[in-house]
Amino acid sequence: LVPAIQYAVENDCPVIISTNTKNLQMQLLDKDIPFLREHLDYDFRATVIKGRTNYLCLRKLFAVIEGALSDFSMDEFLQFPAVFHWAFTTETGDRSELTGVDFGRARGLWDHLQTTGDECVGRRCRFWSKCFIFKMRREALAAHVAITNHALVFSDLLQKAILPKHRQIIFDEAHNIESVATDHL
Repeated sequence: LVPAIQYAVENDCPVIISTNTKNLQMQLLDKDIPFLREHLDYDFRATVIKGRTNYLCLRKLFAVIEGALSDFSMDEFLQFPAVFHWAFTTETGDRSELTGVDFGRARGLWDHLQTTGDECVGRRCRFWSKCFIFKMRREALAAHVAITNHALVFSDLLQKAILPKHRQIIFDEAHNIESVATDHL
């Protein structure tokens, strides 16, 4: 990680760090990156990139608010107030920071609140300027180190729309790459 940061800063070129799991992504961002910021003489930017289904879609949230609540099961309906409160306080819209919601009981709730690439209307969306997915992508474009996972790397090989342009990529836990690549390619 140290040589990757040094290379990215000195060449003003992002380095992608790919882990096998989201948990490892968050360990790098929440533990390793702060430690290195404290101990290195480099001013660098780092971010995590996850797939779009990990982020709240404001367009779909407001569709729910504007009348689609009737599509919810009772368990999903009872979890909605916590989601609603979180939606207006979150900086990232990342599902992993949403606590207090029992997705075990409300299994389909997140499906009502996230979007796929086919559903996203991009700049035509009335919430585009506040969109969590595009905010994450803007941060990724400005980052020296972009931390993602193997699944997203191989998905991006097909779409070329997620990861910032890069020349270097580091695969952590590379022994998992073959199965992930097979799944995506």
